[in-house]
Amino acid sequence: MGLIDLLEALRIFQQNLIRQVGRLGAKTYSFIAANFRGQESLDPPALLGIPSDPLLWETWLVEFEGTRAPVLEEVVHLSKQAVITTYGLSLSHWQTHVWFQKLPLPALGSKSIDNSLSEDHRLFFQEEPKDPSANEELVRHIVVNFELPSIDKIDEWLLLLKGQDVIWDPEPGRVFLLRSLGLNVYWLSPESVNNGWLEQSRASDSYLWESLLGLAPLDNHILVIGKAGPEWERSLAEEFREGLSQNDSPIAYLPGWEEMVTNTFDAGLAKAGWLASATIHSKGLVWINSNEPLLDKTVSLFPVQFLRLQAPLVPSEMRAQLKSECLLALAEDRESPPQEELYAWDSGQPAEVAILVSLYNYSERIVDALASILNQSQKHLELIVVDDASTDNGAECVRRWMSYQVSSQNEKFVRFRLIRHLYNSGLATARNTAFQVAHSSWCFVLDADNALFPDAVRTCYELAASGSNDLAVVHPLLLVEAEQGREDDQRSLVGMAPWQRERLMYENTVDAMALVRRAAWEVVGGYTHIEGGWEDYDFWCKLIDAGFHGIQCPNVLAVYRSHNSSMSHISTNRNWLALSRTLQARHPWLKPRLLT
Repeated sequence: MGLIDLLEALRIFQQNLIRQVGRLGAKTYSFIAANFRGQESLDPPALLGIPSDPLLWETWLVEFEGTRAPVLEEVVHLSKQAVITTYGLSLSHWQTHVWFQKLPLPALGSKSIDNSLSEDHRLFFQEEPKDPSANEELVRHIVVNFELPSIDKIDEWLLLLKGQDVIWDPEPGRVFLLRSLGLNVYWLSPESVNNGWLEQSRASDSYLWESLLGLAPLDNHILVIGKAGPEWERSLAEEFREGLSQNDSPIAYLPGWEEMVTNTFDAGLAKAGWLASATIHSKGLVWINSNEPLLDKTVSLFPVQFLRLQAPLVPSEMRAQLKSECLLALAEDRESPPQEELYAWDSGQPAEVAILVSLYNYSERIVDALASILNQSQKHLELIVVDDASTDNGAECVRRWMSYQVSSQNEKFVRFRLIRHLYNSGLATARNTAFQVAHSSWCFVLDADNALFPDAVRTCYELAASGSNDLAVVHPLLLVEAEQGREDDQRSLVGMAPWQRERLMYENTVDAMALVRRAAWEVVGGYTHIEGGWEDYDFWCKLIDAGFHGIQCPNVLAVYRSHNSSMSHISTNRNWLALSRTLQARHPWLKPRLLT
């Protein structure tokens, strides 16, 4: 390129720069004009595409994620009475000290600090004798920048940065932005050699971890930081109660990490030192539900596998993700196990509707369910109860109740069957056994811990009788009764959304308590056992796959009891991710919210 061409290129660049700066706010424009005119621009804005409007800078910076920026190649040393100023993060924040470890300042951890002058964002170093024979490049004023400030603080920010001997920033985009304004800024690269900052005694002393932070040294744990939610905590408590399997690493859980008070330089440095030590000896680091800025980049400086996860979560799911595995729930179609008939009675009259009850260790709750069945306004009922090898006397309660109804000549019922599995096979298998035994063309599914209102069966059956041949399910609204210990369940109703494939695509909106066409159950092969729950959700999907549909009965017709011993609380809520993956694998049209 000739001299004339070079001058013309410079003229065009200057015009572009003037146009860009001219669109800045008047205050920012005057600052740049007064303080940067005449300084060499290291990375021209026109070449980098930097927006002229500071409001757009934050969005523009995203384009530089994962890129590299210029680093300072020369070795530099602190001069007499050097000061390091931080912007964005204070010296009491642990992340600041993790990044200080990467400053290309040799033996930084051995330098003497002047505590009498140091402040929350300024660290003063004491004067040290200089070796007259050393050929060193010395720096006195250093800034470590950790953020792009809000628009009202940009002028203050740029004034702070101007005149510094050197600036380091861990974000490549900000490095290019500041260099385009003529500032002497370099990338604080994660690949820089550690300078010993976290090896100094104030960072590595276990007594300081103990006295300042209440933390003990850790070894050979999976470190989980942040609140992982009640299901996680219950599952973790069970691990400690029952003991770990040989293949599972112990978990060190720190839900109060962000509540830890670190309002001094020493506390921030000790917190960074403790975490650095813990990760060296850990089998993984998991951060839960954190909004800490720069977290991913900071934690990547530690030599440990790192995951950022969201609650709800359980230990088994977390361990699988650390192993890069996708935890799935077991899904299998089970044959009904060997069984015995505990009670049978048949009036010889045809039944219009069957009520199917699955029972497992609910001797104290089955009585209420039976009472609600007795109060049904629907006539010609058959009642099928399947006990899935309970260890309590629930089946005996049912047998006595059925016997009494027959002896009292109750005309509401035309058929009773009480069957017990000889070994436990799960809820899906118990329901399938009940469907196999039933004679009625429509069956109302009822779990033993819930109850029906008097018109529940009759109202749903009348809707079913008027529906098409493809109608397979009639589901009512259900009142939620949260029992003691389930104050977290604030729902008033279950099943508010009507049956629609588009809604079921994302989540289960239909409870298992519903009236089901027996022929449709037979077409799809019944319920499939899903380890951890969601057998009913899978069953609805199977019906949709086979061309069936359902309708909502717009009446509140039953009680759903929310309690600590329910299957949804004990198992389903702790296995949502695995269950979501399993359901999606079985029905590819599903888009579970936890997987999107």
